[in-house]
Amino acid sequence: MLGRISRIPLLHRQPKCVYSRRNYAESSVQYHRKVRALPFAFSEDDAITHIGVTAALTSAGEGLLSALAAKYLPALGKMPVRPERIQAIYYPAWIVDAEFEAKAWLPIVSFENSLPVSNPLDFLGKAVFRDPHMNSEHAVPFSSSLLKQRGSNIICLPFKVDPFFVLDKLRGLSSKQAIIEDDLRFEAHSLSPNLFAVYPVLIPLYIAQYKAIGNLQASFCIQAHSVPGRFFLHFKSTDPDFQSINHLRGSASWVRNGKSLSFADPRILSPEHHDLASVILQDWIDDYIVEDNLPSTTAINMKDLRIREWNKDEVQCISRWVESGEDVQRLKDTMRRSIVAELGQLKHAEKLRASLTPPWWREWEGTSSKK
Repeated sequence: MLGRISRIPLLHRQPKCVYSRRNYAESSVQYHRKVRALPFAFSEDDAITHIGVTAALTSAGEGLLSALAAKYLPALGKMPVRPERIQAIYYPAWIVDAEFEAKAWLPIVSFENSLPVSNPLDFLGKAVFRDPHMNSEHAVPFSSSLLKQRGSNIICLPFKVDPFFVLDKLRGLSSKQAIIEDDLRFEAHSLSPNLFAVYPVLIPLYIAQYKAIGNLQASFCIQAHSVPGRFFLHFKSTDPDFQSINHLRGSASWVRNGKSLSFADPRILSPEHHDLASVILQDWIDDYIVEDNLPSTTAINMKDLRIREWNKDEVQCISRWVESGEDVQRLKDTMRRSIVAELGQLKHAEKLRASLTPPWWREWEGTSSKK
């Protein structure tokens, strides 16, 4: 199996309540020169207006009319209810471009425009930040000038996940764990990268907290790299019944105002495209990433040649390499099909020729062989 994974944000293990200023001072995190950041595209007030209607609904409609007016009739000058706490943060991610090869029941698999691997930071661990509109052309080298944007002081979080843990984790899967579906499985120990490049990127987010109905707390995560769009909502409670509901649902998190994406977008390429198998593989990847704990480390070697700067030249170079590999595979598949077809034609021709052999020649051959 040849697997290709590209544009996969691997998000990082952080302490809870990262939006608290007590946890990280803006100047406490030093980033390597390879780190690039997506600028904040809108302000804190815009974020509050964007989520205002949903926030009002979480508190039994308190402030709903003001929130509706602020969002849809801004000329009225109304303001939505402000959250108890809101903080702009830079969230660290590893975006991955990789191609893997392994022995499998289905030989070739391709992953493109894929996945934020989750992080056990509250509900952010379940949030999928993969976004087709997030691209390297919008990213800039990180500098201290980015610590204040759109009127907000930005809290920066450190990179704490080894980006190369994925391969070791997958190689360590048991035979049972490597069964994706009855007719789709791979040998974990045979997994080998043909290419593995990772880019350290800072994703801009607003984290806002509201008091909801009863003893619930509603936490919002608003993606801030483009115009106000997708946001995630999470309810938290000390109520044991609600906790059990959280557990059964996997996470009390929902995507609002946008499509919920998967961590990966795989495609089975060979022996031919398998759309259904690709969907099955996508579900398997989502489940594996959400359930697995990411290892935390402070010893990331940023000088590793596989760690690249997320810019247009680097991404295009790898994209061209990936596309050329797909061309090679298509040619191999065409040749394989051609050989199979020609072998079938050869067997048919041989059978036809044998049926046309004159009976007297067969008789002579039989007699001759006995002499």
